[in-house]
Amino acid sequence: MEHDSNPDQLLPQEWNDNATFTSSFCYRAKTALKELRGTFGAKEFYYPALLSLTAVGLIGLAEGLLISKGPHAVEFSARYALENIAPSIIWLTQNPKLIAETMGLNPETILRTFGSSVRDANVQLLINDLVYARSILAGFIGVGYVVRAATALNEVKQSIKDRVSKGKAPFPKEPNGKVIRLAGKQSDVTDYSLSPDIDGAHLLPVYEDAGSMGQLVDRFSVNNTPVAWCVEPNKYGKNESWKGFSFYPSWLLKDKKGNKILYMEADASTGEQALALGPENANDLSIQETAQGFRKIKQIAQDGGADFDQSMRVLLASTQQKLVTGGGNIWTLRQQIEQQHEADIIIDSQAPLVEAICSWLKTSLSDDPEKEKNVIFDTTNREYFATIKSVLERLGYTVLDKLDKAASNKIPRLVYQDTTADTAQTVISLIESQLVSPQLCCALLDRSQGLEDLKAIEQETGETIPSVCSSVVYDKWFRIVRQLVLNGQSKEQIQYILDNQFNKYLHN
Repeated sequence: MEHDSNPDQLLPQEWNDNATFTSSFCYRAKTALKELRGTFGAKEFYYPALLSLTAVGLIGLAEGLLISKGPHAVEFSARYALENIAPSIIWLTQNPKLIAETMGLNPETILRTFGSSVRDANVQLLINDLVYARSILAGFIGVGYVVRAATALNEVKQSIKDRVSKGKAPFPKEPNGKVIRLAGKQSDVTDYSLSPDIDGAHLLPVYEDAGSMGQLVDRFSVNNTPVAWCVEPNKYGKNESWKGFSFYPSWLLKDKKGNKILYMEADASTGEQALALGPENANDLSIQETAQGFRKIKQIAQDGGADFDQSMRVLLASTQQKLVTGGGNIWTLRQQIEQQHEADIIIDSQAPLVEAICSWLKTSLSDDPEKEKNVIFDTTNREYFATIKSVLERLGYTVLDKLDKAASNKIPRLVYQDTTADTAQTVISLIESQLVSPQLCCALLDRSQGLEDLKAIEQETGETIPSVCSSVVYDKWFRIVRQLVLNGQSKEQIQYILDNQFNKYLHN
């Protein structure tokens, strides 16, 4: 079996469009009408409205009988009553002659002519009273229901907004081609991938924390279009967690052979701790939750009529995380996944970051093999320092603390703090204090927002500041794997390519 592991040919997948989180008018109207049906019950709205309109119609029918004569009086009266229901709301009455003419009747033979007798005067007074009663009743009904409808529409709008914010709103059918990603409590790479120029609305994330969705909705949603689904922790296998979630056949991806693929991803990396890089580093999503989520999504797709040739489950996780069995035996997460077939392709969450760091170091250090490969790791986190030191020294580098005697401003410096904001601020301070040149300072970032802070510094200094952002790195490899799948590569071939790329960076 031949495997193409040339990094130059590992290109990230790209969509043919920039799909934003907006929706068609038909989808929004359908969603609003569905909510209105839930807001207006038959007993509370439709039955009272029907009775009230019937009363208005009966009053109009009585008017029609009083002003008409002859064999067509009943037919005319019914039409008169119907034509005057709507005008009654604003105290208007349709011209009886016009109604008669539209029915093909002669107004002179169908309409009564009133004289000046006491009897005719009483009939005319009664007709006037009926007109007033009809208009008053219809007016109150119209105003009341208009106010109620306006209130209901506002409630529906708020209800839809709340459901979108809580991750429980149904998704529109468009766009074609979707990747469903389990994102756990927090997923910096998913927040980054949701940008319209990357995955946009082609990515459907499933989060655990509904509270974190507000910012995503504010950033990406247009017209209260859903951005993500929410499943509470430890409830991925529960039917109620997926109530209202639909999968459309048009969401299936197609490879170059024409095979339809149900494509699922999971980000089990640890958010702001992605660069901890230790094998003991726990994952955000447990493998049990991931497997249950994959299984439920596949079931929903099948129940929705999606006819696919294969399903693909791609997992980003700390594959060397140590797991302990009940009997005290130790094995790794990858060993468990491979034995129990809980994912098809595994991307290690640490090796791509180490590779990116080493790539920068190679451009910052001399090619002379006789010279020491020194690097300063500027951090206040002792655990992270020890981990980075262990990883890089195994690869031939000497890692110094910023206060070591051998440290100088001519040695490449990695900067990492406990949060992305703190890292960006440290870089700013170092450059402004001229403790390091921008070219020799590499910021290690978790969140892509830190890149915006670095751009501001670059505009001030006119210098480009190198960085390794875990969100950008993970997104790149998610899309590389996706492109390999769309190229028709098998899951075994793709896993071989990944292992060949990253094995030297993994802990032994």
